[in-house]
Amino acid sequence: MTQTSLNSDRDAHDESIRFLPWSHQLDAPLRALICVVAGMGVAVVGTFAHRMGAAQNIPYGLALALVIVGLSTWCARSRSGAIGLALHLIASSAVAWLMAMGYPHGDVVTPIGFGAPVPYFSAHVGYFWLFGMIVVQVALLMMPASLFTMPGRRADDDYASGYDADYGASAKNSKNSKDSVPAAAVPATGAGIGL
Repeated sequence: MTQTSLNSDRDAHDESIRFLPWSHQLDAPLRALICVVAGMGVAVVGTFAHRMGAAQNIPYGLALALVIVGLSTWCARSRSGAIGLALHLIASSAVAWLMAMGYPHGDVVTPIGFGAPVPYFSAHVGYFWLFGMIVVQVALLMMPASLFTMPGRRADDDYASGYDADYGASAKNSKNSKDSVPAAAVPATGAGIGL
């Protein structure tokens, strides 16, 4: 291979990576750290949210908490593969189970089992949360890797589909589209692509 072809391959790779979320562009240790921190955050949020509606036997908090775990797990596997998912699983499970045992101050935030008669979900939603978050993550681990790919986008993909991240959804035929803006005025940083 010539130096020119190597440079063009590298430029094409850099161009496609530029349009990935910022956390996908980092080095492997930083991506792993993000997976761990995301797992810990999901565990804290889910532990406090899972009891919403349990007293009325409508555990919508549990459903929301498990959906958040699923989304964060998908991102971890998309970002760092099965290793990232494993780190996410370990971190989220450890934090949720430590909080269930009353760590760090002895206050249990995942009450399980009651001596008095209470609604079914009020007494059991803690079990569903602690084991459900593990089941959701293991289920995502068993899915094919092709469901977790995030190919890089080219700079003109948004414009070709009629969406312009810099000017809004209907900018393709508007007077503010890229056709009427000088090339030097169009940002080249991928602004508006999001996390």
